[in-house]
Amino acid sequence: MANRLVGNQPDAAGLELTLLGPTLRFHQPAIICLTGGPRAATLDGVPLPLWRAVIVPAGGVVVTGAALAGAGLVAASIHPDQAVLYLVGAV
Repeated sequence: MANRLVGNQPDAAGLELTLLGPTLRFHQPAIICLTGGPRAATLDGVPLPLWRAVIVPAGGVVVTGAALAGAGLVAASIHPDQAVLYLVGAV
């Protein structure tokens, strides 16, 4: 579902997060979507909605906390200019 919400092909790679999520800094602008079990997530300190595509600016920092229920979260991202999956590194 995350791939669909950001416009990726259904079989595009994503980032699966379990229990405790990472902090990610984006070096290029991207469109991301977090799907799965509920958890607190922020983009530059502002609450980040789940199940919705969100534009992250270059230099943006996404923090995903511990799972509030369940264990899994899937993050898909796409570079808006290249229409290919862009996986980010941990801060």
